[in-house]
Formats: sequence, structure tokens, C-alpha cells
Amino acid sequence: MRLGNFASLDPYHQDRGVGGLQNTGKQVQQIWDEFFNNKEELIYESERILAEKQHLTIEEKFNDILFDIKDLKGETKIRQVKTRVNQSVFRQMVMANYSSSCAITGIDIPDLLFAKRKIKS
Repeated sequence: MRLGNFASLDPYHQDRGVGGLQNTGKQVQQIWDEFFNNKEELIYESERILAEKQHLTIEEKFNDILFDIKDLKGETKIRQVKTRVNQSVFRQMVMANYSSSCAITGIDIPDLLFAKRKIKS
């Protein structure tokens, strides 16, 4: 429900015609405004709080990432990928039957929609 409240305030979703929930209230508007105007600061703050809950400093939490960046080596690796083929027809049928949107959430962003069918082994 809360995400629906935020969707009603998000310009991206408004431009897409997604209205979200109505009558979101002052509190939701204040939270949205703080997030929208301070994204970078709030991302840092959320990571700091998570590190604190793990009894770490933020530097300790991200030390492995920072250490890996220093030791980057230009290597070439061969990778084998197993991919399912011939799923496009099934996907097109599902997308057509559900008006190119998720049957549960109503999301209509094609890149986020996956059509899977269960195949018996």
C-alpha cells in the first residue's frame, strides 16, 4: 500500500499514466519530498545505518569492494552460458493475453516482465 502511495507522487509513474493510490496524506508527501531532494545523502545514510546494525563502520563494510578496485587485472575468461531458446512465442502469447502487463501487479515495463512455463522433466 505504501508503495502505491509513493507511486501517486512519482513523476515517472504519473507520466506513464499510473495514478497510484489517492489521498496519500501529508506524511507520505513529506517522506517523498525528502527522498526526492536528497537521494545521494539518503543512500549513504541507509548504508551507514546498515553497517552500524552489522557492528561495522561504513568503511569496513565496503573495504572488500574498495580493495578489489585496487587489484583489478585485465584478464580474459571463457564462459559457457546455458540459454533457453524458442521462448519468444510463449512470451508473445502471455503478453497478448495480459495486455503486456503483469497479471498480479499491473506493471507494464516489458524489461521487467518474464514469461516462464513449467516444463516437466
